[in-house]
Amino acid sequence: MKAPLVEYVKSIRLRYAFLTTLALLLIFDVAVRALNVQNKPNLTLRNEQRSDAYNDYFFRQMRLTDRPVIAFMGASIVQGFVNTRPENAMPMLIQEMLDEQGIANRCFNMALIGNNLGDHLALSSESIRNGADLVVIPLHFKLFSGRGTLNRMIMHKDNIFYLRGRKDFRKLRRKVFKITDDQWSDIKIRKNLELIWAFYRQRNLLSLWATGRTGPFPNALFMSLGRKIRFLQPLVKEPHDPKKWNTDNHWKKKSKLYHESNRSTYEDINLDFDNIHFQTLDMICAMGREKKAKLLFYLIPLNRSANEQFHYFDWEKHALFKQMTQEITEKYGYESMDLTDAVDNRHFTDGDHLNMRGHEEFAQALLPGVQKILAAKP
Repeated sequence: MKAPLVEYVKSIRLRYAFLTTLALLLIFDVAVRALNVQNKPNLTLRNEQRSDAYNDYFFRQMRLTDRPVIAFMGASIVQGFVNTRPENAMPMLIQEMLDEQGIANRCFNMALIGNNLGDHLALSSESIRNGADLVVIPLHFKLFSGRGTLNRMIMHKDNIFYLRGRKDFRKLRRKVFKITDDQWSDIKIRKNLELIWAFYRQRNLLSLWATGRTGPFPNALFMSLGRKIRFLQPLVKEPHDPKKWNTDNHWKKKSKLYHESNRSTYEDINLDFDNIHFQTLDMICAMGREKKAKLLFYLIPLNRSANEQFHYFDWEKHALFKQMTQEITEKYGYESMDLTDAVDNRHFTDGDHLNMRGHEEFAQALLPGVQKILAAKP
């Protein structure tokens, strides 16, 4: 009788341990939510790390706001990575300009370094599902190549999660975006865990709440303490200073090797409607029309002076690119703005990235298109 009794006691302990753990996790989850870390409007400026950890935060904020929501897609050019502060990137400047005109709005910078058309499809779809009134999507000549898309990447794999409701999802995941069953299983578990458990979802937000900085908590804590503790201050170095890039013709200071590397990203642009990038652009337009969504497309600003000196690409090829992308967008009833020459060439840091002055001109050029669509929306 003794052995069964011992086993019974152990099972009781195990049961209570399990229930206690669940209770503690529940308390922890409630505590994280009570901190209200999800209500950090400034985070929509887009952090300066190469991370998409905040996308679900953005989507929740879209649902919470009662102002017209504008979601800006894009890669490093729109994000403003390195070259400008988050608050000086184009999407936030447009929000300020609309505010000054008395037009209620809230802009979200969904751009991230390396984002491509597959990311735009997924993030646009999820933004619309969460109440975005307008989605602004760049057409980047370089990203219609292979080398210009980070080793032929059409999307960050985790973003496939936002397309899970599509009828053609299985085919899209396997055939178009090349995400295996094993990869999808891993993504599905992680993303669902984020949706359920506040701590897992908001672990980076907790770092921001505790240290005032984004990024991994140990680094953020060290940087935060380093600013406050005198003997640590010499050890704290900012990764970059956008002011250094906010000078005229900074692109001329880049090495010849840098420009040759940039030129190589344009070498294999394939202007064929069967190209995966054109197919994805067509899917974006079709998704927008199906959901009756407002989409605004635009060709990004380019540095003609740098292209003249380093011969990145042939302008006739770019003109064909413009014609082909317009043919797709207009087929679905969407406008496409040509901002190729919208920014003074002095305000580039290379062939296409912009400094803070460049972002100001970028915002001013894109603003009329945004205003027009907002004014037409009931």
